[in-house]
This record gives sequence, structure tokens and C-alpha cells, in this order.
Amino acid sequence: MKNDLDIIIPILTIAAMFGGLIWRLAAMKSALEFSIDSATDLLLARINALELEIRIAQSESLARKDFLDYRLHGHDEQITHKFDRCWAEIKQIQNFLTKDGFIPRDTNKSKT
Repeated sequence: MKNDLDIIIPILTIAAMFGGLIWRLAAMKSALEFSIDSATDLLLARINALELEIRIAQSESLARKDFLDYRLHGHDEQITHKFDRCWAEIKQIQNFLTKDGFIPRDTNKSKT
């Protein structure tokens, strides 16, 4: 029986050491996978936040562009309206002056 115990105890000790080693490796693997998963989750959250900020900045930029387009278009319409009114008033003054004998200069004819 002592011979049997002399064989069994070292085998059990070696098995226990390998079992502990396997347990430690499994724990380290689990901790590493958890760290990778948490880092992945953190990166995905940051990427989603950046995408949201980019979308917000794009929509603000588009709104500013539309506002400037409307503003410039409004100024163009105002300038056109003022020019048309001024041109009509010039024509009225020319017609009035033509009745008194004034001959307006014709800019369409080339000078010879």
C-alpha cells in the first residue's frame, strides 16, 4: 500500500499543479477577453458619439448654407427691384424731358 501511495501522491500533486495551471490560464484568458470586449464597447461608443457630432455639424452647416443662400437671393431680388424702379424712373424723366425738346443720348449707336 505504501508503494501505491508513493505513486498516487506524486501523480495527484502533478495533476493538481496542472489543474491549477489550467485554471490560471482560463482565468487569464477570461480577463483578457473581458478587457478586449470592454475596450471594443468603449471604442464603439466613442465612434457613435463622433458620428452623432458629425451629423449635427453637417446639419448645422447645411442650415447655415441655406440661410446664406436665402439671404443672398433676397439681396439679389432687392437689388433687381431697386434697379427696375430706378430704370423706370429714368425712362419717365427721359420721356418728360423729351417733351421739352431734350434729346437723350443713345448709347447703343457706335460713335463714328
